[in-house]
Amino acid sequence: MIRTKILAFIILNSWLCSQNLNAQTTAVVLRPGPGTNQDAMIVDVFPTTNYSTHEDATISKWTAGGTPSTKRFFMKFDYSSIPVSTIDSAKLFWYCNTISTSHGGIHTGQNDFTVYNVSSAWTPSTVNWSNQPSLSSVNTVSVPQSVSNTQDYVIDVTPIVNDHLLSGVNHGFGMKLNTEVAYRSVVCSSGDHPDPNKRPKLIVYYSCVQGSPQFNHTKVSSLQLSFSSAPNLSAGTTHMWDFGDGYMSTLANPNHTYALHGSYYVCHTVTDSCGTATMCDTINLCDTLSSAWNHTNTGLTVQFTSLNQAATSYAWDFGDGYSAALPNPIHTYTNSGLYQACLTVSDSCGTNTTCTFLELNGIGVNESSQLSLVLRPNPAKDLVHIDGLPSDTPYKILLRTASGQLIRVVDGTTTIELSAIPSGMYLIDVAINGAVQHFKILKH
Repeated sequence: MIRTKILAFIILNSWLCSQNLNAQTTAVVLRPGPGTNQDAMIVDVFPTTNYSTHEDATISKWTAGGTPSTKRFFMKFDYSSIPVSTIDSAKLFWYCNTISTSHGGIHTGQNDFTVYNVSSAWTPSTVNWSNQPSLSSVNTVSVPQSVSNTQDYVIDVTPIVNDHLLSGVNHGFGMKLNTEVAYRSVVCSSGDHPDPNKRPKLIVYYSCVQGSPQFNHTKVSSLQLSFSSAPNLSAGTTHMWDFGDGYMSTLANPNHTYALHGSYYVCHTVTDSCGTATMCDTINLCDTLSSAWNHTNTGLTVQFTSLNQAATSYAWDFGDGYSAALPNPIHTYTNSGLYQACLTVSDSCGTNTTCTFLELNGIGVNESSQLSLVLRPNPAKDLVHIDGLPSDTPYKILLRTASGQLIRVVDGTTTIELSAIPSGMYLIDVAINGAVQHFKILKH
């Protein structure tokens, strides 16, 4: 059972960590000194006197020459360095002023007290008993009687600090005895104490989640992109964009125009109170890569022309075993026939290929065959016959694959043997005196 509970805890803890990969716990220490502290003691027997520069932070009920005297204390801290609206915890460290001339520098009597959320505005340099601020009964913190007469206090004031941060209103803390009856005292130090280690200290702990550097982009025009950072980043987040072409921006959602199409490695860095994070991605700024091409021919000589003159490389396959790497090559075929010519173009965005069948008869681009031959049977199994071939004129028969690859050349016969080739579609070209007639034959 114990082992099961331990395993369950480990699994749960691992899951929580995986859900907060960018989270970190931050501690902010607030400890102002003379000139920057905001605290003051007030005394009822001197109702208009301000004690904002006194080293004492005393709350007590005593007598002076037989006259009852009550003291209370107010203090507040500047939260501007805390970037979140809710915190994990806040601890107030309040130190005994052992060198105080009041009450001999020691805590006395049944001195339990309460830390209040101050609910109205006050100014440290002018506050006194007569104009003291009001105290809220909500989210108060009770502090038990001291366990020694020189005790230093560590007080959990999380609910009050969270109230300040959530509401955006911070009037600080007010301290007074729970029972203001003589004789009892808490003798602590103010922010004006000569020993820096005795001044009040507030440590605030909060979970900090690093803002995401993730980004999106949309195409505005052929060479312009609009970049957008992740939503809901905290106020004060700064941005640094590296567009991968030597240019940068510090805007949250910049537009950028590139000089050339291509692939760019774009990085986005965000910095906030939790730290710095960067995300990079390769962006292809490319139009659809075209590999289309045209051709014209005179007889067996063909002029090939790529319709994409901006590619970085060209690879032509003319279908007869020859190739070229020029954008607009000229190629002369040896024999008439059906050829599959292919162009492959490449640039930084990728590769694309276009293939086209060319029928070349050797008599010019605008001429057509005048032959009237008949091929039978079709489909065929072992043999195919060509009727109409002349007996007194040389001719040539070419057997090719469907892609135009030459299998064999047959001369002086009207019968073509098919038994040695596999089933499929084939091309047969018959050339007589520069004229060519083409057949498609199905071998089964």
